[in-house]
Amino acid sequence: MGALRAVETVAYGAVGIGTVYRWYLNGVINKDDDVAIMYFIDEEKGYMVVSVPMVQILWTVKRARRLNIWSKEFSLSIVRCARKLHWTERNWKSIGECLNIQNLHDQAIVNDFRSDIKAQDALKVIKEIHKLERM
Repeated sequence: MGALRAVETVAYGAVGIGTVYRWYLNGVINKDDDVAIMYFIDEEKGYMVVSVPMVQILWTVKRARRLNIWSKEFSLSIVRCARKLHWTERNWKSIGECLNIQNLHDQAIVNDFRSDIKAQDALKVIKEIHKLERM
């Protein structure tokens, strides 16, 4: 939720970085649950994420459209189904079930690390911190 908190505290000097921050700042998204994830802790594997944040769905849809993988209509259907789901239940399998598509969660675009916009933004933050450390 760093992007949302950065927008809320920019008047106090917070600096926001990344796509999710810009989306909050520009009103593309506006809810806490747009970035929320559900997870559990596995004793052997550690943190296991079981939901997909809305920002990741929006970013994946945008990427899939840009790469001509999904049609505009299909992309809009994904967003509609995702918005209907409670954030704790929002994942590619549930969205696929909403659309009567059994293998949506297996498609390469949804499993591509570049579709994880929160991770991409986190990498941008790390790069910015690294730049500051060299100053």
